[in-house]
Parts: sequence; structure tokens; C-alpha cells
Amino acid sequence: MSKQAIPVLLIAGVLLAACVPVPTLSMLRGSGKTVTRSYDFAGFDSVVISNAFQAEIVMSNSYSVEVTVDDNVVEHLRIEQKGKSVTVGLTPNLSSANVTLRARITLPRLAALEATGASRINVSGFKSSDNLRVTVAGASTAKGEAATGDLTAEVSGASTLNLQGSGKRLNVNASGASTADLRDFASADASVEASGASRINVNATGKLDARASGASTVRYSGHPTLGRIDESGASTIAAQ
Repeated sequence: MSKQAIPVLLIAGVLLAACVPVPTLSMLRGSGKTVTRSYDFAGFDSVVISNAFQAEIVMSNSYSVEVTVDDNVVEHLRIEQKGKSVTVGLTPNLSSANVTLRARITLPRLAALEATGASRINVSGFKSSDNLRVTVAGASTAKGEAATGDLTAEVSGASTLNLQGSGKRLNVNASGASTADLRDFASADASVEASGASRINVNATGKLDARASGASTVRYSGHPTLGRIDESGASTIAAQ
């Protein structure tokens, strides 16, 4: 390729980029008048909550999905079931202010829970030997109580997980200035990793493998047998 052709290609690239539409966020403000909508979903065991919804996830013998929002928000709702997963959120490229966004979901069994986009979730009543996977991201919070089989948790983006109860094996990864407070969640073996100024509190009675980096902290209780312990970058792993 000749040197003269390079500037021409660069200019063409800039012009093409300028022609590509960039998604813009629409601002949605609540009307102050709330309405409630119910959805006839069944057979699901996974829940995804997004867009700053406040959600109650409750164990029940029956299935129900109910949301309460400002009446001008209804047309922007994205409430759907795909297979065994139910999603509660808003349509893409939409931001909100002074909006009521509440959900209440009941189901017999919970296999996976995800909170994103500054959502707030409270879980209650679940007692099972089934495994549970929890993902909390984007400045969201998930809290509550549950008895499970193995618990796997991913907490990132300045988010918080606070869970009470018990389980078998515990696998936790916290990153990006997040907190996983599981001091009241009793487990046997546990494997935890904290990075990016994050904090994990864990309660284990079996073997504990722990890694902390980037000014993070792991605190443990339950008198576990220490396995692989790795501290780096001004981080600490210690009994609490």
C-alpha cells in the first residue's frame, strides 16, 4: 500500500464512523400514579432483575410475577419468560428518574438469581439442597436468607451481596470495590477470591481456599482448615 493511500483510508474511516448512529438514552420520569400488572408465567427457576427495580423473591408452592410501576412506565416494561428464566426490566436505551419500579415474584425453587443496573433484591423462604448461583453487578444489592446446596456467587461493579442461611460448598468471587458478606451463611468447604478493593466475609467449617489482591480483604470464621492462601497488593486474609 502506498503512503499516499493511508491518509485517504483514515479520512474514509472517520467519515464512515460519523455516519454510524450512536444510541441515545431517553429519560423517563414517573407520573406519580402507580399501577400493578401481573404475568401468567410458570415453570421458571431463574430470575433476572435490572434497571433499578426493587424486587422481592419469595419461596411459594405457586408461581407469580407482579410489578408495580408508574402508569407511564407500562409501555416501556420488558417482562418476559424464556425457558426457565424470567426477566424484569425496562426496554434498552432508557434511563429513569423519580420512578416507582417494584416487583414481587414467587416460585417453588430458585436455581439462579441475577441483579444488574442498580437493582435491589430481597430473597426469602428458600430451603433446598439444590445448588444456587447468584450474580450481582452494576451497583446492585442482593440480600436475604436461603438454605441451599452449593452456592456460587459473582459480585462486581461496586455491588453488595448479604446472605444468611447455610449451604454445602461455597464459591465466591468479588471484584471492583464490591462486598460479599456471608458471615451468617454457614458452609462446609469454601473457595473465595477478592480483587480490586473488595471485601469478603465467609463462614466455613471445612477447607478454605482464599485469594485476595488489589487492596482487598477476606475475613473468615468457623475455624476452617486453611488450604491455598494467597495475599498480594496490600491485601489481607485473616480470621475475624
